[in-house]
Amino acid sequence: MVGIAPETTVMEAANEMRSAKIGALLVMRDDRLVGILTERDILNKVVAENRAPDEVEVHEIMTTEVVVISPGRSVRDAMRIVTRKHLRHLPVVDDGQLVGMVSAGDLTRSIVAEEEDVIESLYMYIRGDYPA
Repeated sequence: MVGIAPETTVMEAANEMRSAKIGALLVMRDDRLVGILTERDILNKVVAENRAPDEVEVHEIMTTEVVVISPGRSVRDAMRIVTRKHLRHLPVVDDGQLVGMVSAGDLTRSIVAEEEDVIESLYMYIRGDYPA
């Protein structure tokens, strides 16, 4: 999980995303989540508007109404949120403190693994290999 300050330039943020091989950065001020910056933000609010990324600061283009989830919620709850809200990144916040972030890809992989386990258990049951 990578965080940046709101005063960081978009160029610095884009370089951070590239080096970390991630598509979003959490924008933090004094250990408090104040926004999220995504590749789409950069594309739509800087590149498409022909703005200079080394002159634009993150706070000018970041999403400030960040949708979050608490750690007690299920993977399926998180998947419903990212699907309904068309998100690719979902910060995890516990009692106002940022504890992590999950991506739509993380959630998909988790659900697929869970379904594969269920399918394997059913095959074992049908074959009679299911442990007693």
